[in-house]
Order: sequence, then C-alpha cells, then structure tokens
Amino acid sequence: MNAKTYQAVLRAASALDPFGKKFNDEDLLIAWMTIAPKVQKEVTDEMWLYALQQHRMNPAPDKGLPLDMQLLKHVFKCENGTPNFSWGLKKDLPQRMANAGTFHGQSKSPYELGEDLGTKETALAPNGVLAQLEGSCNL
Repeated sequence: MNAKTYQAVLRAASALDPFGKKFNDEDLLIAWMTIAPKVQKEVTDEMWLYALQQHRMNPAPDKGLPLDMQLLKHVFKCENGTPNFSWGLKKDLPQRMANAGTFHGQSKSPYELGEDLGTKETALAPNGVLAQLEGSCNL
C-alpha cells in the first residue's frame, strides 16, 4: 500500500462517519509514518479499500480503537480485539475479499470457540473453556 491510498481511505472513513474526527494533512502524514512497516509492505491498496468497505458495513465498530486499527481488524488476525501484525493477514482474506459485499465479522479465537487448549488437536470443549476448567479442578 502506498501513503496516498492509506491517507485517502482514512480521510474518507472519517468523513463518512457522522461522529468521525476529520483529519488534516499533518495527522495523516504522521499516521502513515507511525504505522507498522509490516502494514505498509503487506496490505495492498485493494485490501485497504476492502477494509473500508467492511468498516462501513460493521454494525458495531470498536470506537475504542484508532480508526486505522478499526480498519486493519478486517485484514489482520486479531488478538483481544486488536489487529496483531505479527500473526499476519487473515488466512481467509482472499475469500472474504471475493465476497466483499457481505459483512464478515471477526473470527473467534480458540478461547472464544471453547477449544480444548490442553491438546494439540483442534476440538471443542463440550461446555466451554470455563466449564472444562471447573471440571478439571475436582473441588
């Protein structure tokens, strides 16, 4: 992605949000200069536009995050509701982008899915992680 596309999408996202803060040129330049280099290298212009499209369809955007991080949640794997750049792009991003007209919510983490994290195999904990942990305590 190049700086011009990054800045144009952020400017549009803030302008389209009825409660959004409008960015000036200096804000956008600093945002670009401080974004993780991995984002600059791995996110294409098309991915960035897809992120804006998804953000606009999101019924409950996370207003606690900066706008660029809200958009990046749609392309990077997330940890605790925040994009984790070291985890890389979402594995199913090409499929998501191919069906961009549909809102794609955030994938659930193994913890949220109730997977048994004590084994190497992907398996669902029958009653969720907390119930599984309570059962293993034998109190």
